[in-house]
Amino acid sequence: MRQLYTIELIALVKELQSLAGFYLDKFYESEENTFRFSLSRKGEKTDVRCVLPYSIGKTEYIEQAEEPTNFATAVRKRISGFVIDAIEQYNNDRIILIKFRKGEETISVILEMFGQGNLIVADEEMKALLVYKPHTFKDRTVQTNSKYTPPSSSNINILDAKAVEEKIKKIGEEKSESILESISKNVGIGKLYTEDALLKLGVDPKSKVSTLKERLPEISRSINQEIKDCVGSKTVNIYKKDGEMIDFSLCEISKYAESERTKCGSLQEALDLAYQNSSQHVTLKNEEVEGLKVSIGRQKAMLDEIDQQIADNKKIGDTILNNMQQINELIKEAKENRHITKEQLQKLSKSIKILDINLKDKTMTVEL
Repeated sequence: MRQLYTIELIALVKELQSLAGFYLDKFYESEENTFRFSLSRKGEKTDVRCVLPYSIGKTEYIEQAEEPTNFATAVRKRISGFVIDAIEQYNNDRIILIKFRKGEETISVILEMFGQGNLIVADEEMKALLVYKPHTFKDRTVQTNSKYTPPSSSNINILDAKAVEEKIKKIGEEKSESILESISKNVGIGKLYTEDALLKLGVDPKSKVSTLKERLPEISRSINQEIKDCVGSKTVNIYKKDGEMIDFSLCEISKYAESERTKCGSLQEALDLAYQNSSQHVTLKNEEVEGLKVSIGRQKAMLDEIDQQIADNKKIGDTILNNMQQINELIKEAKENRHITKEQLQKLSKSIKILDINLKDKTMTVEL
């Protein structure tokens, strides 16, 4: 499965805000590049799985617990018992910053969701305390006891429509690159979405930028609309071939129009589905989650029954109201003529059947 695009990471960070206030109970490293955060809050428990550099989110599937690795033990020593204070996108890049707090102490877990992926634990000054994969790059170093520096980047805030428009306007100076490559490099919402925005205009993604200068304003509007559609989406599309998941998207993608498609309520759910059958994971169902599903099913059945009772009672009430005038006339006649019989009273109404009249108890039973 592919890595997350920037627009998807933004959406994912928004979903992950619900984790604020959870305490870290345990940290696991189940396989290479695969971690699990076991969290709790006021009796509520949840598990978050991270697969570098592809996925992070709540999971319904947990691996069998084994002896913690040296890295997992080191992480536990530094942040067990800390509470999640904030979750942010970092440097307008595919980097997730999870800020943990305990009293006055702040520690950050940095997740690099690009390249080979990485996990760094840093103090409040962003000095690396632990590095999962130490590296020395051409423009930066990721090492323990060194200040964490993200990759140098000219990334823009893709949620700023004006910034997107200005960036695309500038690519008109380029000559050789295709429009798809140029926008992907300069705006970076993801090739899947860039290609879709171009195809919606009838623009060949392989076309040279130099041939499309006059259409750049139109292309800017289409890119911004694609971003808007992604941000405003309430569901995530999952595309399948022969029953197997082949891709996912925040908004509907035209090239997958004929593909088998289902929907998820969140990106976390889609990513969990994408990796639940991975050969790298033992996918045991979370018993607490399954128990909760059964409980929710029972409550839904009870609510459905109550809704039916309300509907039935409303129908009865409407029937009584629709016949109230005749009922009142029958009651009035019975009061004024205390020796009237049921048969005599029945002659006054053809639509209401009188079942019984008890002048002694001053009751009348009717059938509507």
